[in-house]
Order: sequence, then structure tokens, then C-alpha cells
Amino acid sequence: MRRATRIIVFGSLCVVSAVVTHLVRVRGVRAQSQSFPEFTIESNETSSGSKSTLRRSVFQAQRADGSIAEGDLHEDGALAGPRHLRLLDKLIKVEVSDDIRTKTTLYYKDASVPRRAKPDPRCGMSQLSPSVKPTYHGEAQILCFRTVMIQTEYHSGGETFLNINWQSPDLDCRSLKIVEDRRDASGNVLGHFEREAVRVILGSPAPKLFEVSPEYTEMSPSQMRNAMLAKSGDLRSMSNRRLIERLDRQDKSYYENHSLAGVP
Repeated sequence: MRRATRIIVFGSLCVVSAVVTHLVRVRGVRAQSQSFPEFTIESNETSSGSKSTLRRSVFQAQRADGSIAEGDLHEDGALAGPRHLRLLDKLIKVEVSDDIRTKTTLYYKDASVPRRAKPDPRCGMSQLSPSVKPTYHGEAQILCFRTVMIQTEYHSGGETFLNINWQSPDLDCRSLKIVEDRRDASGNVLGHFEREAVRVILGSPAPKLFEVSPEYTEMSPSQMRNAMLAKSGDLRSMSNRRLIERLDRQDKSYYENHSLAGVP
């Protein structure tokens, strides 16, 4: 598998593993509020390091009930790779792979769907930890939407990550632009990431972005990832120790979640 494709496959692992233990199944629940703005944001991403550069197109869509869909797009706008869905009407979080017709599902325990948060003109800056040195850099217009610019800086493993995020209060503080540099202890740039919106479509998102076929096979995170790698022909990555350990942790949380939900 090409390096760029491998990065996309591995990168989706973090999305699958997020916030698992508080999820259980609740049947027959519908959204309590229809106050969320509806939109679809299409963006271009560039990730560059010392040896390679990855470019891709991505989307993020939000429905009136607050449900969110995210994923990759082909150059012609068709869906590409797995989609990550948070379906609040069904109280599930699911990753869908249309290529191999599989899905991996997590269930929320809460019987009510959260309402839209009170509008925040600075998009939660006051809630950021002082350890990341949040700095307000004013406002800017992107695609005719007002955005607030917030800079953060954090350290990990001897490296520094400097991030500037342009968030739109009118789009529930979704990001319309992100720029991040990864630097070593001497200040040398080791990696650079950019995401910038190229189109914002207001109104109901395309239904296909949120669709989960009942015919798709339910799999654990490791089963789904191994099936994706097998289809791509990248069998060597299936023996990667760090990947296996991460998938083991995700599988443990996945099966605990299903047990609490009463799902076999």
C-alpha cells in the first residue's frame, strides 16, 4: 500500500478509539432539539514531513439533530475511505467502510440527546487549559464566514506543536482553517499540517453521508482494520506491534461497550 494510503488508514484509528467507555445502547430515542445549523464543509488537507507529503480532501457535515459525519473525498467529490458518524437520533457512533461493506458500532448510554450549546463568540477559548498557552489572534473572514483565530502550543516527547485554528461561531465553531507546525527542541520544523475549507454548503447535507447499510457486517476495530489492510495488500502492517497493541485496547473497549449494551 502506498504511504499516503497507509497514513489515512492508521490515522482513522484515533477516531475509532475516542470516548468508548461511556457508551451503551438506548433504543427508540429521538433528538430533543432541531436547533443545530445544517451544513457541509469541504476542505483540502496537506501533511508534510521530512520524507513525504500527503494531500487529501475531506468533509464534515452536520444535520439539524446534531448528528455529524466526517470522511475523505475523491477528487470528483465521491466518498473515499471510511466514514466516521455520530448519529444522535440513534445514539450510536459508527465507523463505516463502504469499500469492504463493514461497520464498527459503539452505543451511547445517555437516553437524551444533547441540545446545542449556547453560542460562544470565542469558541471555547476560556475552557482551554492554561498549559497549552491559548492566545486569541482576532477575527478573519473565510468563505464569507466570520472566524476567530486561536493559537495553542503544547509539548510532547521533546517536540513542540504550534497550532492556529480558525473557528466559525456561526457553524457551531467548526474549523474552517487549521495550521500546525511540529518542531524539535532547537525550533526546527519537523512536520507541517494545513487544512482549509474550499466550500461551505448551507442546508441539509446529502443523506448518503450519514447512511449505514443494514447489510454491512459488524466487526470489531481490529477485524475491520485487518480487513481494510488485507484488501489494500499491505499485509506487512498487520504484524506491526504498536498497531496490534492499539487495536487490542480498542477491541477491549468495544466488547465492553457491547456487553453493557446487551449486544452480542
